[in-house]
Amino acid sequence: MAFVLTPEQESIRDTARKLVRERAPTSHLRMLRDTRDATMRVRNPLGGGFRLVTSATMDGTRETTARIDTGDRYASRLRGRGLDLEVARSLGPAWSLSWIGRGRRDQDRGLGGRRETVATGPSARCASGGKLRVDGRTLWARTSQSGSYQPGLGFTPPLLGNHVDYDFLGDYRLKDQVSVGFSWTGQVARGRGAVYNGRFELKSYF
Repeated sequence: MAFVLTPEQESIRDTARKLVRERAPTSHLRMLRDTRDATMRVRNPLGGGFRLVTSATMDGTRETTARIDTGDRYASRLRGRGLDLEVARSLGPAWSLSWIGRGRRDQDRGLGGRRETVATGPSARCASGGKLRVDGRTLWARTSQSGSYQPGLGFTPPLLGNHVDYDFLGDYRLKDQVSVGFSWTGQVARGRGAVYNGRFELKSYF
């Protein structure tokens, strides 16, 4: 069943965050994090100009947070695994199109909860002349959660249920040491207003 926060629930969440910031500032926290991960990627030609890229990921995170003023401690252990499938075809020297399918499961080993996400959708890429690079994709996704899932004190609850995610990234090199980068991301879910974020960067290398 799809789940999104109601305006009342969002108000409660924002009030709780404000209370934590005021009474438990991050200056009173000491955090230790240990992360291990492994990724395997396999590329297979399918014929007709198509290729299949398979990526499997396994990772784990152990986090310990302690308050230096009270001595209270919080520990979490997270284990995750994911599988990505991409069928791609080149449309020439610059453009390529692909269809992406991905699934991921994360489990909170301390509290026993877990979160699962499945997504699929098209992707396009352009890399022209070594100066311009553009990537765009749209994914229809579903995220579900069961049990108690709190992998860290800084954890932000994900948007549960059905949603559509958009990503558009680009980079253009003006000169050898100067480039312009931009990004635009969005997320749309039923019963909740769309959320969009944009970013523009001017980068210089010395």
